[in-house]
Amino acid sequence: MKKISLLLFTLIIIPCLYLFSGCGATPPTYITSISVSYNAEYFHYYTAQGNHNDYINIQYGEDIAIDPKDFDVHITFNDQSSTTVNAITAIADYDISISHNIPLIPTTPVGDYSIQFSTTSCLSDTIDFCVTHRMIELPVANPLTYNGDTIVPTFTFAPGDSDFLELVEYDSAVNVGNYSATFALRDNTNCSWLTFGDNITNYRVVEWSISPLAYAVPTPATMTYTGGAIPLELIGYDDTKMALSGTTTATTVTATPNTTTITLLDTTNTMWEDESITPKTIEWNITPARLTKPSLQQENIVYNQSEQNAPIIDTHPNINITNMSGTNCAEYTSVVSLIDSTNYTWNDLTTTPFELIWNIVPATHTFTYTVDNTPLVATYGTMQSEVDFTQLKALHPGEWSFYSANPDTTPVGDVNNNGGANKLFL
Repeated sequence: MKKISLLLFTLIIIPCLYLFSGCGATPPTYITSISVSYNAEYFHYYTAQGNHNDYINIQYGEDIAIDPKDFDVHITFNDQSSTTVNAITAIADYDISISHNIPLIPTTPVGDYSIQFSTTSCLSDTIDFCVTHRMIELPVANPLTYNGDTIVPTFTFAPGDSDFLELVEYDSAVNVGNYSATFALRDNTNCSWLTFGDNITNYRVVEWSISPLAYAVPTPATMTYTGGAIPLELIGYDDTKMALSGTTTATTVTATPNTTTITLLDTTNTMWEDESITPKTIEWNITPARLTKPSLQQENIVYNQSEQNAPIIDTHPNINITNMSGTNCAEYTSVVSLIDSTNYTWNDLTTTPFELIWNIVPATHTFTYTVDNTPLVATYGTMQSEVDFTQLKALHPGEWSFYSANPDTTPVGDVNNNGGANKLFL
């Protein structure tokens, strides 16, 4: 009876009040319908067939945040006007409330849920959404390489999947080979294997492997001639993983390179960088020793009546030099050559002989003498051991005495007047 009375009041009394209110008074405005849409971008978003409701589909484990700012409310009024506002505005200005049946903590399980927007006059609209099984991808085994130790497999997971998987069994191994690991879903109610449809109960096996350790073929180091036996030195050689055969020592530089074979000791767990395991043969040789080219310490040396050696420096037992000495004033040419040009080279990497030119030049003598107790100085640069003082005595007649650089020393020679000559013999 109350429902009927309320209906009569609504249908008869309210319109009459409007008609007889006088002066055509404007009736109150009220909401006649609402329609809600979802505008967030991070949900999979669909339009349901046959009605205006939106259908939101998310995977289990994704965060669900019910935020009014993510909803738009289209409101229609009794005067046929309408407006679309953010749900926050709809709540504040139009007294619209929101309710839902979503368990948000800790993780919303698989199921169908809804969010309802309602007015105070019991008008409403609903956004439906579904939490579906989380589709779990099979983990991918990471590449692993033999290292001589026990290796435990590691895996790469799709983003977020590791929290929903458990490694229940795996092989650990040392040697190269193929092995397996078994994963299980932690929650097979809300999760499903992506590659196996709805079969959510079975365990999944992931294959993993250990690859051989790859070595670069060792290369010969620079080995320089010393005159003795030189052992082969290899860069990158590991005597715990490889063995040598063939020529492993040499004493001289040879025209034909030496050959050595390098063999892997473990061809199961190691290989060469080209993925082969067969022995490798390398060629090597001794490098000639480099000698500094001899040079002249000075180009000229002074005549001293005796045999003198050439002023050549940087000599070596393996260097031969001709014309190494002289006595008289002259130009000398010394030829410099390598005795062993196979095992030695000049520091510019050449081996050809070359010349050094040097000179013995006249000496310049300086001495003092006195004439009538007057100190005088004279010099001469002849190739002889005597000085003609005829002209000096003509210029300075008197008693002569001859001394070395210091007038107080013993006389350095005598005057020979034989045949009328006047010479100082040194």
